[in-house]
Amino acid sequence: MLTGNTPDISHLAEFGWYQWVKWFDETANLPDDQEVYGRYLGPSRGVGNFMCAKILNKTGHTIHRSTFRALSREEEDNPKEKEKRKAFDQKIE
Repeated sequence: MLTGNTPDISHLAEFGWYQWVKWFDETANLPDDQEVYGRYLGPSRGVGNFMCAKILNKTGHTIHRSTFRALSREEEDNPKEKEKRKAFDQKIE
């Protein structure tokens, strides 16, 4: 049914499939960084809030999180960060 309202689709358009993201891992032990790499797999359906997404973690499991973000330009270009992403991909191959 048409209502005349435009739905918010930002959760569908903001990230590309398999895009690098960093998500908040509340189980990480300090002083380790609690922001860890993951791969965006799309919006969650029936889990969490409206902005919740499926994320592939470093163990190859799908998790559902709403606390994630895109990488900054500095993170994308940093050689140490590139090595971390390469190690992530090698773990799940």
